[in-house]
Amino acid sequence: MTAEMTKPAWLNNELIEKAFKKSEQDDSIKVIKISTKPGSEKGDNYSSDVYRVNVEFTRLKLSNIIHEKRSLIIKISHTESPIFKEMINEIDVVNLEIKMLMSTLVEMQKFLGDTKLCGKCLYGQDKPPAIIIEDLAVSGYRLADRKVGLDYQHSLFAIKNLAKFHASSVAAVEQDPSLKSFYGKGVFFKPCNSILMKQFLNGAMKSFATAVESWPELGPKYGNKLKKLSDNFYDLFAERTALNESEFNVINHGDCWVNNMMFHYDDNNKVDNQIFVDFQIPVYKSPAIDLNYFFNSSLSDETLSQRDKLLKEYFKVLTMTMKRIGCKTSPPTADELNRMMSKYEIYGLFAACVCLPIMALDKEHAKPIDDMMLDDGTIDDKGVTNPVFLKRVTKRLQKWDTMGLLDV
Repeated sequence: MTAEMTKPAWLNNELIEKAFKKSEQDDSIKVIKISTKPGSEKGDNYSSDVYRVNVEFTRLKLSNIIHEKRSLIIKISHTESPIFKEMINEIDVVNLEIKMLMSTLVEMQKFLGDTKLCGKCLYGQDKPPAIIIEDLAVSGYRLADRKVGLDYQHSLFAIKNLAKFHASSVAAVEQDPSLKSFYGKGVFFKPCNSILMKQFLNGAMKSFATAVESWPELGPKYGNKLKKLSDNFYDLFAERTALNESEFNVINHGDCWVNNMMFHYDDNNKVDNQIFVDFQIPVYKSPAIDLNYFFNSSLSDETLSQRDKLLKEYFKVLTMTMKRIGCKTSPPTADELNRMMSKYEIYGLFAACVCLPIMALDKEHAKPIDDMMLDDGTIDDKGVTNPVFLKRVTKRLQKWDTMGLLDV
């Protein structure tokens, strides 16, 4: 079946026309034709169906009819998926992303001036859940290779922009303190009534523990510790990553990994810009949430060895940007940032042990999240048995064990 045949009936000319009229504030716009095709490849996106929509439309300009063409991205949340249906209800991911794209990020970008953090959102609705965004590929942006991991230059662009993202979010929260509670949940929070989400995350850690148990360099010692973690994985993480109002906090992207950012390249194919996409689970907490997640989900092993250097760049840009845009809140000191990184390094463990094996799956092994769940409480995740993946996480697990992160 083609994407045109499988797209929902309500993704039609009328919806696109409504979006354009609202975004452009031009009631003369008439959509003539739309054509759709998949907007992402298998394994690139688990929470939404993504369509690329080519649009032909007309509008009146000085009494003349002008013909135009535009390419859009439309994200449709997986309401048929039991797990994501629970997430939509529990976290309200659709309205979070609409608010983030159409309000909060708009204000954040005003503080920054010429820095573009994300693509323009034309329209959003929660029933049926859909968000319409400009197609950044038209402007030359594209995804990096999620399986290889980012090199230092890509990571440097990302970390500097993440610092600006966090800094501008501080200014936005100072302007509207209600954002703290609006973005107060994230993935891990208590109380959480999403039974399937807990089961999936606990099961993912259990599957990882089983793989580690038979890995020669780690063995039963690590497997047993991880199995104990998996028994109450969700609640443990919610407790250890809870908001501390006395710390420096920001609006985190919440899912800051390589596939939720796009890169632009110059004529020599060298990266010269970066932008963020997908804002379904932003959360107001320590910036160490985004940082630990990004470092452990998205960097190549070689780049990860330069973590401290990247963290210094983040700190420099964060402090400079907060000063430039007039934040009243004081930035953390370098020592405070390092302490937060250690305190919330458990988020890096989550990224590496639960998310990375799924993120790095080959296309032939990628499947819907619900289809991964097995009757024994584990998940069918081919990624955790991949020797290349296990080799990547071995040193990290040994480090985290030394830090005491694997002890319940």
